[in-house]
Amino acid sequence: HVAGARFAALLALDSAGMVALETVPGFFEPALLPVLAALDARQRDLDVRGAVGEIGVYDGRSFVPLALRRRAGEAAVAVDCFEEQQHNRDESGCGNEAAFNATLERFCCAHDVVSVACDSTQLAPADLLAAARGPIRLLSVDGSHTEEAVLADLSLAAAALAGGGVVILDDAVN
Repeated sequence: HVAGARFAALLALDSAGMVALETVPGFFEPALLPVLAALDARQRDLDVRGAVGEIGVYDGRSFVPLALRRRAGEAAVAVDCFEEQQHNRDESGCGNEAAFNATLERFCCAHDVVSVACDSTQLAPADLLAAARGPIRLLSVDGSHTEEAVLADLSLAAAALAGGGVVILDDAVN
């Protein structure tokens, strides 16, 4: 039942449902939906398995399309400092865990989501792997935008990535 609801929500995002997602605070470029679909399809072809996740989820606008790409048995992991804003070095968004959870419920993707509320630069790879129940096949990096934080997040991503996994960098050209 949960997988069926996730699939229906994913179909809605691929069509008119993107309008509903646009009501969630944050940023997600709708043109990325076919890119995510292509990445997921290629990983299916290559039998790449693992969790999906994001570092820096804010209220979940870009996390939802990732979470909806999960397959049976795959977890989704969300890393954000949420209300611990002293870790938000560049003030690049003020996450709210309750708002994030409400977004997940609204888009049928709350099942099997693990939220890790912390400063991502202090998160050990073993802890991320434990939260994800193994390696991660799709990971969006959208945490703090300082050079130090981005390097730390990329190092964490490299340590947690499954073979054939993909890291998606947000704001790469900004």
